[in-house]
Amino acid sequence: MLKDSDISDGKDLAENLLILLRDNGSCISDVVEDDGEILSNVNLDMLQESSNVELINSINFDLDKFFEQRKRVLELLKEKLKDMEGLEGGESIKNAVDIILDKNGEIVRVIEVGNDSLLGLRKSIKKKIDDFKEQQARLKKKGKNKEIKRGKDIK
Repeated sequence: MLKDSDISDGKDLAENLLILLRDNGSCISDVVEDDGEILSNVNLDMLQESSNVELINSINFDLDKFFEQRKRVLELLKEKLKDMEGLEGGESIKNAVDIILDKNGEIVRVIEVGNDSLLGLRKSIKKKIDDFKEQQARLKKKGKNKEIKRGKDIK
């Protein structure tokens, strides 16, 4: 019979697993959603208009790695959940879920640790887009200043 503490532990583990999955999904949607934070339609339109092939290729390279890591996370989760199929008893299941959620575990590393993790690649792509937008704003401002000066010269 399960004790209240076992049920509570199970709920906590399930909640932590769902949080991990939510954060993983959130990281992905930040990058690729049409109205997301990073590769929104507006940002993609600016990139296309700029014809900055070097930047586009660099972002594409990071995106390829990003999707590889996403696929790896899903494969690891499937593998770990499949390993849990035959487990019986709260403690065995708890230990298996702990392995999934372990901060030093492979899944968390693929999501959170290093430049090639999902979060690292998200950060890299975001920085490239932010730097590009800043550069575009400076160029636009510089162009307006030239127009203002030309307007003064005409008078």
